[in-house]
Parts: sequence; structure tokens; C-alpha cells
Amino acid sequence: MKKFAVYVILVLSFLSAAVFRVSALDIYIDNAYFTTALPATYNPTNPPTLSGKVSVRNTTTSTKYFFITVQEALDQRLAFLTVNNVLDTLLVNVRNSTGYNILPIESITTVTTSNTIKSSVGKNRAKEFSFSARASYYDYGMGGTYQGSFTFVCYLGTTKANGVLMNTWSVPFSYTLPIRAEANLSDGLLDFDILEDGETLSTTMTFTATRAFDMYVQSTNGNKMTNPLYPEAYISYSATFDGTPLGSLASPTVCLTIESWELSGLPSYAPDFEITISEDIPWEADPVVYSDTLMFTVVTR
Repeated sequence: MKKFAVYVILVLSFLSAAVFRVSALDIYIDNAYFTTALPATYNPTNPPTLSGKVSVRNTTTSTKYFFITVQEALDQRLAFLTVNNVLDTLLVNVRNSTGYNILPIESITTVTTSNTIKSSVGKNRAKEFSFSARASYYDYGMGGTYQGSFTFVCYLGTTKANGVLMNTWSVPFSYTLPIRAEANLSDGLLDFDILEDGETLSTTMTFTATRAFDMYVQSTNGNKMTNPLYPEAYISYSATFDGTPLGSLASPTVCLTIESWELSGLPSYAPDFEITISEDIPWEADPVVYSDTLMFTVVTR
């Protein structure tokens, strides 16, 4: 018996925080963390503010002046969620205790308390400074936990010209987004049994959503049913959604777009997703089960 399987598989990609600590320097960041419980629940119309502390240590016998920036790379301030190879992100802005965005050194002309954490630490002591982070507005994305980090950069000195790089410190953060749209299959396993050229099977899809969304579909094997015992043998197929040919599904492909004004019609919308076997089945292939996995991903916006 030969089977074709349709499943929804969730794969999460996480970022881990890497810390660079140098204890032999005159002054350096020796800790940075959020005091807000993580993951925070993301509200797109009023993103929560994450509060945190950064500790700066002076190892010398005199007061030292410093300033802290964030790394230039944009992805240093992104939280990521990957589902079925579909990537979504949340951008955060990092602010000092007075509410000003902390900028990368490349974007600073004059170092001030309006674009960095700028202060001093007395001899042989550590001092904590407050900071906060807030994600961008109106990002609905995919339901799940977004994880990321940004990196503080500590400089000895008071100006960009005389600033000496001391160390960096990566601060992880995370947000949870609720699910605002879902797709359901009437049949999650399409079983062709004994294959015939041109045979077609279908599953009906239904949806619930409170936001406009796009639905992606991807084939694990690129429109081919395979068997791991016989990697050179495969059975090709084509797919249609609601009567529209989808072409290659080797990468995530948008098969449905629902706008806000269409949400009221969703309860009665039940399109078919069809799989049709190619006309050239390799009958010389070994008589085993051939299968593929299709991954459907709903992304709200």
C-alpha cells in the first residue's frame, strides 16, 4: 500500500545568548538582564515594555567614565520565530533610563545621555543602570514564542573619539504572540492505496481567524513521494488549492490570502487542496510505501 501523508509540523528556531566577559579590564559590563518576566505577552497595539538592569564594574582605584551602545547589526535587535521554514521577526528598540533609544556607535556623532548609557563608576565597585526594551507596533505574525537578543557594547571614555572598546554583553529576550488564525484539514492523511496514473485525492480546509492572513504550503520532498530505503526512486505529483495550480512547493509558497474584509465569509469558505499523481509512475520502482509531508503555515498581518 502506498500512502501520501499531509501533516502540520511545527519547528521552532531559538537564539541562544552568547556572553563575552573580560574581568581584567579597567571597566566593563559584568551582567545585564531583564527584571520583567519572560516571555512577555505581546500586544500589537500596546507592546509591553521590558525593564532591565546592566551592571558595570570598575576594577581600578579611581573613578572611571564609560558609555554603552548597542551593536549596529539590525538582527541584534530582532526576535525570531520560524515555523515550517517560514520566518517572522519582531524588532525591539533598546532605551536608557530616561527613555532615549540607545544607538549603535556608527549612528552616533556626539556621545550623550540621549543616545547611550553614559555615566561613571567609582573605584573598585560595580553599579547597576536601568534600561528597557520595547517591540515594534502592529506585528501580528504567527502564534508562538519569539526569541532573540541584542548586544550591549561598553566603551571606556566619554567621547566617540577617545572611547576604547572594553567588552560586549548579549541580552536575550522573548515575546509570546497569541494565535489569531488557524487552518483545519478534513483529512490529514491522503492515502492513495495502489497508485494509478493521474489519480487525484483531496482534503477540505476550513479556517477561523480574527485577522487578515496568508497561508503558506511547502513540500518536504519538493512535489515528490519518496521512500528512504530507495532514495533514487520517487513518484511526482502536482497540487492545486481551490482549483489553482501551485507549481513547485520546494519552498514555502503562498496558497491563500485572506483580507480583513473577507473574514466574515470564512465560516462558509471550505476550499479543497488536491494532490494529483503524475502520468509517468515509475512502475519498475520497488513496491514500498512512498510518502511526502506537506506543511501548512498561517501568518496573520
